[in-house]
Amino acid sequence: MKKLFLSFLTVAVVTLTSQSVQAQYEKGDLLINPGVSLLGYGYGFGFYGSYTGLPGLTANVEYNVTDNIAVGPYAGFLSRSYRYDIGGTRYTDRWTNIAFGVRGVFHASEVINDALGANINSEKLDIYGGLSLGYETWRWSYDDSFSGGLGRNDYGTGRIVLGGVLGGRYMFSQNFGAYAELGRGALGALTLGVTLKL
Repeated sequence: MKKLFLSFLTVAVVTLTSQSVQAQYEKGDLLINPGVSLLGYGYGFGFYGSYTGLPGLTANVEYNVTDNIAVGPYAGFLSRSYRYDIGGTRYTDRWTNIAFGVRGVFHASEVINDALGANINSEKLDIYGGLSLGYETWRWSYDDSFSGGLGRNDYGTGRIVLGGVLGGRYMFSQNFGAYAELGRGALGALTLGVTLKL
């Protein structure tokens, strides 16, 4: 982890001090990135019984404040229903998770080319790192009458989260691409989606 951080820091310093970088992105570019989060952080996954629901839905917006640095909001939503039978009675529980915040992204393809002598086609492939700061809430609605409880219950809470991702984006055309991110995304450790560049 320390080596990864130092490598990212080196690339960032080279970018900020280099005058020869020809950026894939330009100041003022706007990217809209809807996606799905997989490999969730325990948000109701692995619960007994059967469940229905979609994977976590996410979206973020990137506004390039420089050729290599973008900032913008993100949001995510996940809801699942769990069904199980106890003593011949069917119960249904529901898990809902909402996440939102801001994130910054550093586009590194051209920097990697310049610093390491790589030959990445930066018009097509964007390698980037991102940091996010946000808040997530979750609510668990469940029935505990089978254990002598009061019946329907709702429990909810929230927390501030800080996370980082490493990502890759491939542009099929000037305005459309697909991306994958690993790390602390909005709702999961793997996020897949598409990019619309305006």
